[in-house]
Amino acid sequence: MALPDLIDRLGLRPGDRLSMVGYWDDELARLANARGVAVGAVFDGEFDLLIALVRSREELAGLGRLMAALSPRGALWVLRHKGPGRALDDVDVIAAGRDLGLVDNKITAYSPSLAAMRLVRPALQRRPPSAPAGLGVRPGRPADVGLIQELILRLAEYEGLLDQARASQADLDRLLFGADRQAEVLIAEIAGSPVGFALFFTSVSTFLGRAGLYLEDLFVLPDARRLGAGTALIAAVAKICQDRGGGRLEWSVLNWNQSAIDFYHGLGARALEAWTVYRIEGDALARLALRGAEAPSRDRVG
Repeated sequence: MALPDLIDRLGLRPGDRLSMVGYWDDELARLANARGVAVGAVFDGEFDLLIALVRSREELAGLGRLMAALSPRGALWVLRHKGPGRALDDVDVIAAGRDLGLVDNKITAYSPSLAAMRLVRPALQRRPPSAPAGLGVRPGRPADVGLIQELILRLAEYEGLLDQARASQADLDRLLFGADRQAEVLIAEIAGSPVGFALFFTSVSTFLGRAGLYLEDLFVLPDARRLGAGTALIAAVAKICQDRGGGRLEWSVLNWNQSAIDFYHGLGARALEAWTVYRIEGDALARLALRGAEAPSRDRVG
């Protein structure tokens, strides 16, 4: 795994504190520092991520003394050497993590020679509190176009992509409510006030021979999070998918958005580790389309 990809997968954010025990990687430390992450072997106060290379059950048990300094949203990445004849396996790591009051929610390849398991506090796995009275999800309406645009801009701002959010209200009206609409939207409300949205469209799986849904956007206003709105929205999309005979529901998530990743894992979703999203747009899309226009077609021959 390339180190920049590893930084994203670790879920590090500016201001976080990364500790490495039994293991030190200068290049990882340099890249983490470049992203505003403090790196050290030990910290006087709280840290957000501990990467520990362990070779025995005794070393696993010894991690317990560090757990008191792990932040509430922090994670422990346990590294172990791969290959036959090694002293530790995944079962050992899972058992030790539970002894430390942590639960496993991710197993991954860290490097060609090292396997890793991510362990987090149970709080990150808990279901959100009971939904507040008045929480509901409804289909979007043409009169919601201004609201939908505002929510999209709030999402873009949260993701640091505000400069890329260029859709006008006319664009959204045509996309969502036009005669040939290409996507649909749901609005979450609490006591009649909008707090979030989900925007989705039809996808296709040739392997399944069935259509499905692709969730393009899922966003809840910060003040309304952990009240069940996100779960209500994605569950409503899942029901629509099943009601239409869909085979699967898919979406993408930014690698740094660990809170969203934890939320999706809690729903039973899995990351497609072997897949990479590709995109072509702008001038590159126009050039490729031109090649298609110039290619001979059967309709124009003979």
